[in-house]
Amino acid sequence: FPSHDIRVGNYIEIEQYNHIRNIVRICSGSEIDQVIKLRHTPIPLTPEILGKCGFVSNPYQDRYELGDIYVNYCGIRNICWIENVPHIEYLHQLQNYVYINTNKELTFKP
Repeated sequence: FPSHDIRVGNYIEIEQYNHIRNIVRICSGSEIDQVIKLRHTPIPLTPEILGKCGFVSNPYQDRYELGDIYVNYCGIRNICWIENVPHIEYLHQLQNYVYINTNKELTFKP
C-alpha cells in the first residue's frame, strides 16, 4: 500500500529479516521511510481488531460502535466498512479517519 497513506501513530504489520511478522506503531516520520523499505502490509479490519480499538459489538445492527463512529460488519463476506466513507478496510485507514474527524488518536492494543 502507498506510503502516503501512513502517518505517525499508525499501526502496520512488517515482516522482519527472520520472516517473523510483527505489528508495529510508526513513531516518527523517519520510521515511515524505514518501513517502506521493509515488506509491510496493512492490517485488515476484523471484529478482533475493532475490539482491540475499543469498539463494542452491536449485534442488533451488525455493527461495532465507538462513540459516534459506527463500523458495519458483514460476517458472510468478513468485511468491515463505514457507511458513506469510501475505502476504509484497514486499521491505519480507520486510525486516520478517526483522527481527522475527532482530532484524537484511536487507541489500539495489539
